[in-house]
Amino acid sequence: MYSDTNLELHFFDKYFLFDISLNIKPLIGAFSFNNKKEITMIIEIIGWLGAACVIWAYYLISSGKATNKNQMYQWLNMIGAALLIINTISLKAYPSAFVNVVWLVIAVLGLVKK
Repeated sequence: MYSDTNLELHFFDKYFLFDISLNIKPLIGAFSFNNKKEITMIIEIIGWLGAACVIWAYYLISSGKATNKNQMYQWLNMIGAALLIINTISLKAYPSAFVNVVWLVIAVLGLVKK
């Protein structure tokens, strides 16, 4: 179910500070929906698209069609994680949201190191 949920995560390291604050309501509010059923359906679609991206990235690595240095692999992970973050926060599945935030950070770092 959709809710007015805020997520604030802070990662501190010796070399960098990573801070995320995400409020789902403005993301959804940018669109005009007639009822919560439509919002729930959009959130579900976002989640399934995110899952498809992460699974496709895993397939590329497992089949040897990509390496961890491949930008497409990193972008698929990053996009998939971002979409899954939106889905899991709206469902109040905070442990899953946290895993996807970490997944997103790893993908971003993988792209930055290139």
